[in-house]
Amino acid sequence: MITEGMRSATDVILNEGDGFYRANISGGDINQGAVYGFNGVSLFSSENYGDLLFTMFRLGDCVTPFSFSQTGGTDLSDMIFGVKYRGNIGSDLRVNERALPIGYAVTEDIFRLKIEDTGIDPFEVQNAFASALCDNTVVYESLNDISYQTYNNSCVINDDGTGIMENLLNDEPGGIIIGSKDEGYQHAYAFVALISSQEGDSVGIIEDTPGGDIILCSDNDRCGAGMRNLTSDPAVMEMESDEEGHRLRIIDYDEPGIAFSFAKLCLYGQNEASLDRIYSELNTDKLSMEAMKPGFLRGKIDIPDEKTVLFLTVPYDRCWKAWVDGQPAEIKSAAFDSFCALSLPVGSHEIEMKYEPPGVWLKWVFFVTGIVIWTCMIMRGERNAENR
Repeated sequence: MITEGMRSATDVILNEGDGFYRANISGGDINQGAVYGFNGVSLFSSENYGDLLFTMFRLGDCVTPFSFSQTGGTDLSDMIFGVKYRGNIGSDLRVNERALPIGYAVTEDIFRLKIEDTGIDPFEVQNAFASALCDNTVVYESLNDISYQTYNNSCVINDDGTGIMENLLNDEPGGIIIGSKDEGYQHAYAFVALISSQEGDSVGIIEDTPGGDIILCSDNDRCGAGMRNLTSDPAVMEMESDEEGHRLRIIDYDEPGIAFSFAKLCLYGQNEASLDRIYSELNTDKLSMEAMKPGFLRGKIDIPDEKTVLFLTVPYDRCWKAWVDGQPAEIKSAAFDSFCALSLPVGSHEIEMKYEPPGVWLKWVFFVTGIVIWTCMIMRGERNAENR
């Protein structure tokens, strides 16, 4: 779906939205839909955002673990977090038909999902997430038929996917076209990590090679931008896909003679059947929203026999309070200790959550105390005036 700018995109979302969803607009921060005047449930947590940022970074959704700027994302992460709309501030708007609600019933496996049990590859982390949500389901499968084509430079690629790009000619851009002809995948992704110079004595972008000089290019980028700077942080990007296979271009705009090494270069195909299975299973036992506003949500859910946990893609925060059928309930941290979850008995339940920052009740105590003191002072002044 293509619109003519952000205002048109907002109109589309308002007219077609079903009331509760998330939207990501490139150029802004994660899911800041409220900035543009439409409903959404933020992924922001004011009290406990460290775990959330690190989790999103490990999933490949953040450009850095210290920033909310979202540049990555896959169909799986968009589905899990209920990102129904994704677009550019410029023009493009993409509608995700497999966006889940912000809460759904899962098994207790969600509590056993720990970040220390996964590797640095975001697709390994996403597969672990998918497995915890839906009975050992694997969504991302390694591509094997990988080819490398260089242009305007000499290049060495090792069997494990690492390689050196060097000897750029005549100040022209040099780089690699990475391809795969593995069949059966509608979507494919690349995970690229640049580690050091040819000497291998440092981690991160080498000093002579600013991150902005290394560009990932794909006509199939999820937000339509098509290009992304490769900084010292790893990058996830959707590859171009057509009947000839999948491709990703890596371009270097640096000076001739500079060499750098890719620490990790992995290509993955997306199993659409696994995605459909996860969506179908989780969307069946979902939280039906009845009301939502900043710091408050209310909904109903039917908990089946085999799924006794309500998992919410609301960041875990000690300031959230929950009530189940009118009774206070304990909110637990789940999924890398980053999101809220409630253990519930089988049956139908009404869920209510409210965000109560510490010290709010003290504000009211001081306010009421101030009113009382002010009233006493007024009354005392009036008595003194009468006595005189």
